Amino acid sequence: MSTQDLITGYGNFSTYPEYLDRPILQKRYIDTTVTPLTSGDRYKVFSYPANTLILRAGVITETVEGAADTVDLEDDTSATTTLVNDHDLNTENASSEYAGAVFKATAGQISLLANAAITAAKFWVYFESMQFQTTD
Repeated sequence: MSTQDLITGYGNFSTYPEYLDRPILQKRYIDTTVTPLTSGDRYKVFSYPANTLILRAGVITETVEGAADTVDLEDDTSATTTLVNDHDLNTENASSEYAGAVFKATAGQISLLANAAITAAKFWVYFESMQFQTTD
């Protein structure tokens, strides 16, 4: 099992905009025909700095996998918080969202866990957060 980085390679250059005290929505398009996902591997999708409030995160299926395969969206590589569990990649336009606020005092990442080998699905992953200012 390995952890791979999906931040690079899709034309998205900024890992986190420098906006304080306002919500930021980031999105990433995952095309598994270009970058297949290996079963059991975690993929880094977004990074967040210390003092971040995670407002919501989710997955939307655009093109189906063709099998009953799923992915999880987690708040780091150790899966201390699963934001989305078993998102369905076999139903077009299926969406799963985590909408509870979680404060992160330390920097971390949002990871995608492939629950099967995924080679045909295309889907969006999004993440809304707010970074708190620590000085006046």
